[in-house]
Amino acid sequence: MNSNERKMLFGILNKMYSEEIDKEIIYKIIDSGELKYLQDNDLLFEEGSVSDSMYILINGSLLVFKQHGKELKQVGVIKKGEAIGEMGLISNEVRSASIY
Repeated sequence: MNSNERKMLFGILNKMYSEEIDKEIIYKIIDSGELKYLQDNDLLFEEGSVSDSMYILINGSLLVFKQHGKELKQVGVIKKGEAIGEMGLISNEVRSASIY
């Protein structure tokens, strides 16, 4: 991760958790993570899969889909600066939606 990406991620995390988490912990979170690059229509994770990680979107947008019967319906959009998958880590539940 280059220094610009690290600064951007720190800014996002600091805004999200500035009241609860010390800056040193934020840097530990950043340093233990990895960047994942997606192209248009790439699947980040699938509804029903194990929740074993969280993501923070630092650029672009992602689409949220849920299975309704045999149909996959878009139910939301994730924008720059938003966290994805953190609730599954907290609740120990499977992914509640597919993210593209």
